[in-house]
Amino acid sequence: MATTAALIAFCLGLGLAVLAGLRTGLGGTVLARSMDALIAIPGLIVAFVLIAALGSSTASLIAVITVVEFCRVFRSRRVPVAQVMAQPFVEFSRIRGEGIGYIISRDVWPNIRGDAAMELVNRDACLLDVPERAQRIGPWCAAPGK
Repeated sequence: MATTAALIAFCLGLGLAVLAGLRTGLGGTVLARSMDALIAIPGLIVAFVLIAALGSSTASLIAVITVVEFCRVFRSRRVPVAQVMAQPFVEFSRIRGEGIGYIISRDVWPNIRGDAAMELVNRDACLLDVPERAQRIGPWCAAPGK
């Protein structure tokens, strides 16, 4: 369950970080500031509210963990993507007329994949004990099947 939530949160956060890195104007700024606003809300409070609203089934716990974590993934991946997008080889790709898919797959992803893999492993390791911690907090948010 935690691995699934970490993978979904990672993919969603990384996708939005790449989108924000590609959109350097108002769209990227609005996306970054909205993620900052979501990070400002304590994750435990968001998790409690969502668990109370959705219940404690496996699917809803995966959704809750994903919602709480994808903003953090976005925040940590946005800066490396922006740094790669500022490199001259990305500008040369743009001048050559390459599309967004080419720039992401040939310029951005090879330069961030090592850090992104470590981010995924760290997120997964940190999320492995979330259901157990939630169960210790109160009986109303017990792990599924308990």
